[in-house]
Amino acid sequence: DAVDPPVPVPVPADALRLVLERFDRLEDELRKSRAEHLETRRTLAELVRSIRPTFDVNEQVASLVFAHVRDVRSRLALAQVSTTWHKASKQASSLPKSLDFSGIPVTDWDTLCYGGCSQEVAYVLGFNGVLDLPDAHFHALLEQAGADLSDRKVQGVIGNFYDNADRDEKALKWYHLGARQGDSHCEYSIGDNYRNGYGVEINLDTALEWY
Repeated sequence: DAVDPPVPVPVPADALRLVLERFDRLEDELRKSRAEHLETRRTLAELVRSIRPTFDVNEQVASLVFAHVRDVRSRLALAQVSTTWHKASKQASSLPKSLDFSGIPVTDWDTLCYGGCSQEVAYVLGFNGVLDLPDAHFHALLEQAGADLSDRKVQGVIGNFYDNADRDEKALKWYHLGARQGDSHCEYSIGDNYRNGYGVEINLDTALEWY
C-alpha cells in the first residue's frame, strides 16, 4: 500500500524569524573571528620579522631575555644561538626568580659536584656569580632543582662550593650544618679550616677535635 507523505508541520512566523536572526548573528561572529584570526597572523608575522634581527644582540640584552625564561630546555636552546647567547646563559644575572627543570636532557653537569649532586643542582651551581645572588634566591633555585637543603650530604656539597670560591665563612656555616648531623666530610672540613685559618683564626687544638 502507498504511504502518504508526512504532512509538514507549520512553523510559527516568530520562531522562524528568531532562527534566521540567530543564524545571521552566527555568520557575523564567524566573519569577525576570521578577520581577527587573519589580523593576529599578520601581527605575529610582523613580530617574527622584527625579532629575528635581535638575535644578534650584545650580552647584556641577551641576559635580560634569559631573565624572563624559566624553562631550562628553552634556556639551553637559546644558549646555542651564538657565542654571545652562550656567555649570557652562564651569568647569574640571567637567572629568573624560578626555574622549570621539566624534561631537561642528561648531561655531565654533576661533575661540578664531583658526583655529589644531581645535574639540576649542578646546573644552578654552574652560573658565574651565583653566590652573589641573595641567599633566598640562591636557596630557592637549589630547592627547585630538587636539593634538600636539610640533607647533610647536600650541606657538604654546598659547603664545598663556597669553600672552592674562597667564601670561607659561608662554607663553615654549611659544614657546621652537616656536622651537626654527623657528616664526617663536614667535620673534617671544619678541622681543615681551623688548621689553615680559613674563615677562622688558626687553632690546631680545635682542628684536632674536628678531625
